Order: sequence, then C-alpha cells, then structure tokens
Amino acid sequence: MRRQHDPRGRRRGGLGCLFALPVVVMIGAIWLENKVRVAGEEWEVKKVELLVAARRAQPILDALDAYRADHDEWPKELTDLVPEHIESIPDPGLPFEGEWLYERGPAPTEDPGVYDLFVAVPADFCPTNVGLIHFNALFSFRSDGAYEEQDHGGGLERIGDWGYYHE
Repeated sequence: MRRQHDPRGRRRGGLGCLFALPVVVMIGAIWLENKVRVAGEEWEVKKVELLVAARRAQPILDALDAYRADHDEWPKELTDLVPEHIESIPDPGLPFEGEWLYERGPAPTEDPGVYDLFVAVPADFCPTNVGLIHFNALFSFRSDGAYEEQDHGGGLERIGDWGYYHE
C-alpha cells in the first residue's frame, strides 16, 4: 500500500493517528464514567421531584375515588371531577411538560375498573441519559398497580406507587 502525500510533500495519516486513537478513547471513557457517577447522584434528587409530583396529584386520585363511589364508574375525563369532587385540576408543576393526562378502561384488554393518570417528562429530566438522542419519559399512576415492565417506549422504574417509564 502506498502512502498518500499532500501537495506540500507531507504524509497524511501515519503513526500519529494510531497513537492519538487510544488517548481519545481513554478521555471518552473517563468522561463517560464521570457522567454516569454524577448522574447517579443527580438521579436520587430527581426521584424526590417525582415524589413531589405524586403528592401534587393526590387530590386528583382522591377525587377519582370519590367520583367512582358516587357514580359506580370512573369519570370519562378529569374535568368531570370539577367542581363536585375537586375545585380544579392541579398543575403537575415543573419540570413536567403539559398537564395531567387521564385514560380509563375499558380498552379491549383492560378492566373497566382501571385508570391511568400520567404526565410527560422532558427527555433531559433523567440524568442517566448520556447518549445524543433522548425520548420523552412518562410518570404514571395506574389504579390497579399493575405496571408493565416495558411500556410507553421505555423501561419501568417504580417510584413509590407510581411508575416512571424512561429509555
């Protein structure tokens, strides 16, 4: 194999690149190890934020139970709770995107006595995301507590009685 030369007579490539590659790989590995260690510490703080959101949602959960006790079914939508069972639907607060979302059974395979209350979580919320592409996560309460291990495009992590789905 012939080496290529640039017009000024210098060689391109060669041993310099060969020696630089391990250095670049080592720097990348150190950065990634540090990012994961710091992310683990940050994640413990983020879990507290999720528990605070769960506490903010408790009036909604109580109102859903009261509605079911009065009507023998879950409401069609959260606004059906207002004003009889709750003054207003509380905002999930930061860092969440949007408002609380609600789905009730029956889907074809679901028990009509089941509902989900959930909110979108920004992709950059989870500090363990170290890649370049992230997907939004979901923080969800399922009334029967039967969370799928893989759902909403991600894996499940239990946070109290809630499920956090992330990549």
